[in-house]
Amino acid sequence: MTCTSAGFRIKGRIKPDRLRCFHVRQTWIIVLGLLILSLLRASSVLSEQTWLLIEASPNTSLPGGAYPPCRILALDVPSGQLVPFRVISNDEALSFVRLYRGPGVALFGLGMGSPERILMVPTAYPDSSISLSWQKSGILVGVNLLLCEETAPVVSLSLKQQPKSEPEKLNLALSGMSYDSEAALSSACPQPTIAVSGASPIVDYAFADIVRVTADSLGELTPIGMDMNLGLGRIPTDILARVWIKEWILAANERDFAALLLSNEWLGKDSTQMLVFLKSSRTWTELRLGGAATFPRAVNDWLVGTELLANPNNNRKAGYGYPPVATGRVLLYNPASGHTVIDSLGIDSEILYARDQGVLYRVADSLFTAVVAGDRLAERSLIASDPSLSCVHWAFPGD
Repeated sequence: MTCTSAGFRIKGRIKPDRLRCFHVRQTWIIVLGLLILSLLRASSVLSEQTWLLIEASPNTSLPGGAYPPCRILALDVPSGQLVPFRVISNDEALSFVRLYRGPGVALFGLGMGSPERILMVPTAYPDSSISLSWQKSGILVGVNLLLCEETAPVVSLSLKQQPKSEPEKLNLALSGMSYDSEAALSSACPQPTIAVSGASPIVDYAFADIVRVTADSLGELTPIGMDMNLGLGRIPTDILARVWIKEWILAANERDFAALLLSNEWLGKDSTQMLVFLKSSRTWTELRLGGAATFPRAVNDWLVGTELLANPNNNRKAGYGYPPVATGRVLLYNPASGHTVIDSLGIDSEILYARDQGVLYRVADSLFTAVVAGDRLAERSLIASDPSLSCVHWAFPGD
C-alpha cells in the first residue's frame, strides 16, 4: 500500500484510507523501533564464538618440587567445549604473566622469583611465540614493554649484579625471531611509550607490571628510574595539596587515557585513590575506590578491577604483609564517559574482558557473560564450567 495525503477530515472523522495509512505508519515505527533495540542490544553483547584463556599460577610450587602448568585454553562458546590450545610451561616455574591489550602481546616470565627467560606470544597469532634471552648475568628485578612507532616493541630489563647494587638497564630489540640483541634504546626506539598491563589479578606485586612515578611541586610526572617523558598533564594542585606522598603507581597508559593509583593504607584507610587522565581533553578525574589493595587494570575502553581490602595482619613498619582480602565486588570505570559499575559477583570473582557494554567474567570455576546496565551487570549468562577455569585470570578473543 502507498500512503498518500488524499484523506481529509469531515466532522471530526478520519476517512478510511487515512486511517489505514496511520496504522501502516504505526506498524513500521514499531518494527523499526524493535530493530533498533535489537541492534543496540547486539552491539552490547559479546559476540565472540571462541575465547582464549590463560591458565596460570605465577610463583607457585606444588609438593615434591613440581610446578602447576601454564596453558592457553580455547573455549568454543556455542558448544561450551574447553580444550588445551597450547602449553607455555609444564614442569617449569612461572614468575609472571602480563597481557598487554593495546599492542596485543602476552609476556610469560619463566623461572621462579627472577625469570631466566621470557616468552612473548602475540595474541593475533597465539600459536606462535618469540623467545627473549639476554647475555648479561644478574638478578632480573624489572621488565617494561616500550612501544615504538615504526618498530616492534622493545623489552627493557632491569638487572642487579648484587642485591644492594643499583639496577642496570638492558634493552632487547627484535633480531630475526628472537629478542637477543642488546640494543641502545635511542636507536631501537627513539621516542618510546611505556605500555602497562597492570598488576596481576592475583596481586603478585613482586613482578606486577607497574611503573612508579613521582610528582614534583608543580604536578609534573616523571617515571622513577627511567629517563622518559610520560606526556601526561600536570596533576592539579588541589589534589597535590591533599596528598603528602608524591609517589604514584602508573596502572594504565593507553592510547586515550592513563591511570594513577595511590593506596591509602599508610593513612590507616582501607581505600585507594585513582587519578584518571583523559588524553583528548587533557583533564584529570579523581576517584576513591574501596579497598587499599584494589588495583584496576585497563581492558579496552574500561578500567576493571576486584575490590581488595588490606589484610589486617599487615605490618608496614616491619616491612611484611599478607594476601589481601576480597570482598566479592568488582569495579568497571569508563574514563571517556565516566560510567561506573560496582557489582557483587562472589568472593572468587574477576572481570576478564570488557568491550563496549559487554563483559566476560569468572566466578570460581565458571565463566559468564553479562551486559552493563546502569551501575550493575545484567543478563548474566553461564557459558562454561570446568575445574581448570579457577586458575584463569586473563582472556582475549580467539575469533
